Amino acid sequence: MFDRLGPDDYEREIEVNIVRAFGWSIIEFEAVLFQKYLHMSGPSSIMLEGDFRKYLMEMHAKGFISPLEFQGKRAWRKLIVESDMEDEIQDEEEIRELIEKAKGTRHKQRRKKKTPHSRLVTESRIIAEDILGILRDKVIRGEMSDKAARDLLVRHVEGMRRALVDSPNEFLRYVRKNIPGMRKPMEQILTSKGQDILLLSLRLIDTE
Repeated sequence: MFDRLGPDDYEREIEVNIVRAFGWSIIEFEAVLFQKYLHMSGPSSIMLEGDFRKYLMEMHAKGFISPLEFQGKRAWRKLIVESDMEDEIQDEEEIRELIEKAKGTRHKQRRKKKTPHSRLVTESRIIAEDILGILRDKVIRGEMSDKAARDLLVRHVEGMRRALVDSPNEFLRYVRKNIPGMRKPMEQILTSKGQDILLLSLRLIDTE
């Protein structure tokens, strides 16, 4: 597709593919994001890691993504909401519309008060520990093997994370249906801390 695009459209296509490479994740390690981008782009991609980082910095300047240090490694946070992304971009016009829509929201995003990254991760880690404690208390039974208990915890953490990426309502629906004993504490965390911090907390559990 790249050979049919002009310079501006080529840049937009790369930006769209980088956002698309996040997949379900709101936060992704830079090295992992680069590998996912290469995999999506196929054998025709000749992107070097240094060039990829330049695109990331340009997208940061445009308000599409933001950098942070996550578990001691460089990572990126997606600022474009998932609903802005179509599963398949059919032509150049759709690419232009997508990027222009994102540009229209970037100034509003920049005006928002930012939580320092170190405090964000620390707070999310505390919440992650609380969630794990509640999960163990509500769903683990004494007769379960360690493997069965871990598999159950992983399944529910992944289920909550995927549901929350869709929307807070989907998240609450998942909790009510699958782990009703956690409904009140999870509603409180979502209401008091917000969707982004809760997503980061679930991702912390999911990667440890």
